[in-house]
Amino acid sequence: MMNRKQLIMGLLLLAGCGSGEDKDFYPADAQMPVTIKTSLDADIIQTRANVSSGSMSVFLSNANGYKPQYNVQYTYTGGWKASAPVYVGIPNATLHACYPYNAATFAANSTTCTLTAQKYDAAKDLCYAKTGGAAVCNKTPNATFAMTRAYSRLKLSIKRHAAYVGNCNITNVNIKHSTGTNFFVNRTLDISSGTNGGSATAGGWTYALNTGNMAANATNTAYDVLVPPQPVSGGLTITLTIDGVNRAVTVPAAQFSNNLNVGQQYTISLIITDAEIVLPASAVTVNDWSGVSNQDTNAPF
Repeated sequence: MMNRKQLIMGLLLLAGCGSGEDKDFYPADAQMPVTIKTSLDADIIQTRANVSSGSMSVFLSNANGYKPQYNVQYTYTGGWKASAPVYVGIPNATLHACYPYNAATFAANSTTCTLTAQKYDAAKDLCYAKTGGAAVCNKTPNATFAMTRAYSRLKLSIKRHAAYVGNCNITNVNIKHSTGTNFFVNRTLDISSGTNGGSATAGGWTYALNTGNMAANATNTAYDVLVPPQPVSGGLTITLTIDGVNRAVTVPAAQFSNNLNVGQQYTISLIITDAEIVLPASAVTVNDWSGVSNQDTNAPF
């Protein structure tokens, strides 16, 4: 015959999470560590194919009474693990994430970071997920982060025409919009909503390139940068400092579909002649990031 104490203990065990594995044996109000699952959505832009190393940041919102947590580091060691993982209880939790860890600087106790125009670096190629799923709780503590990129990527393919007279040493590249506001060198990003903020910088953005002397008919592709997403106003004016002389050309906004969009790589072809910078008929090639997007649906995010 079961006594009263045994009956109460049995009811507590039966009242645990109702879906699968050992969680059926936890009390209903048990706190469970979040586990991070892979996104299998083929339309999602993954940050890296076959990710099996590195770290990401996980954020827990204060929604539904949770105490918020910010920038919790998870490291991939046969799965995403943290020394102090995020725990969830009965209410559905709202989670956000970004990868790689420390790819951007976040304001204190915030989901807002700053995007900065800079040389392309995989360690700074920030990707983020606004949500980890609609029902992450102690019954189903599995977060699925479908990552999307935060930046646009801009590349220049610069060819020296045989007719150019001089060394053809390009030392600086300035980019700005040809009308309206000039250029967003820095923008804020709230990873909980995907919302960008910030103000454009007058005069655009100047990047030190230093190609060295280019041979006749040679092509230089060293200009490869991350830029915050933004509308293209009028066109994109590119000024090259060639052998100490500034030369400018404006690429029509239509060739960018009027925007520098997240997750898009824009390669602009330029030809330096003795008289001017020439744009080919189709000066801009637009692609998703090559080699890292939609390549492996088993990438562990």
